[in-house]
Amino acid sequence: MNNIFSAKRFALLVRKQWLENYLLLIGSFIVLVAFDFFVLYQNNDWDANRKPSYFHFNISAAYILSLGVCSVFILLTYFRIINTHTKQIAYYTQPTSTLEKLAAIFLFMVPVMLIAFGAALSISVPVMHSAYDSFYHTTTTLFAKDEAATMKDAILVFLTLQALILLGMHTFKRYAIVKTFIAIIILFFLFFYALPGVTFNWILPIEGFRNGSFDTISYMRNHEYGQMVYKGILYLPSYLVYVCWFALYFKMKEKQL
Repeated sequence: MNNIFSAKRFALLVRKQWLENYLLLIGSFIVLVAFDFFVLYQNNDWDANRKPSYFHFNISAAYILSLGVCSVFILLTYFRIINTHTKQIAYYTQPTSTLEKLAAIFLFMVPVMLIAFGAALSISVPVMHSAYDSFYHTTTTLFAKDEAATMKDAILVFLTLQALILLGMHTFKRYAIVKTFIAIIILFFLFFYALPGVTFNWILPIEGFRNGSFDTISYMRNHEYGQMVYKGILYLPSYLVYVCWFALYFKMKEKQL
């Protein structure tokens, strides 16, 4: 028997988790579509002075908020599987390997979540776009080009938060969600405040980063060493998602019964 990965066992595990949670997943998708309609309705910019007049949808707001809602629903689904000690024992005693369990988690957390997220926007955005153009006789723009970078960063942020929460669920025995959110807040503080402050004060001239003033960072970007350190700090969280999934595998392997 292959103890590392079996496609048959993996398929059975995915089927089992789908049958246990499909009502919640389908219901969550319906709520997500309705939420997207609401956000698109609330976030638009009417410009009556232009000829022809037009609506500008704040797609980035709908994009980021719906991504967050989608992540919450997916994590809620997984939390139902391991939210008690009894369920954790049942989960880890299943006749599946650690890699199969991790692959099943990844399947629902990343591809399924992103597909549901994209499908919800694919339904809500065209409908709202055509509705505004038809009823108000306007030219509707969807989003500006400079918003694309924000959307890309939003996906990375939410995938990183997901990975951190999953790792916390398998690391802490009691009050896992609360402890995980506290850990995330601490990490956020270290990455975006304390670490840059310490780094700039130690490496750069005395007129550098002082008193937590983020205005001086703009000056430091032009410094040879400051620019290198500053870019490194910004890129560091980008790799955190991979570290978390790697650590999650070994944490699950440690608990495998």
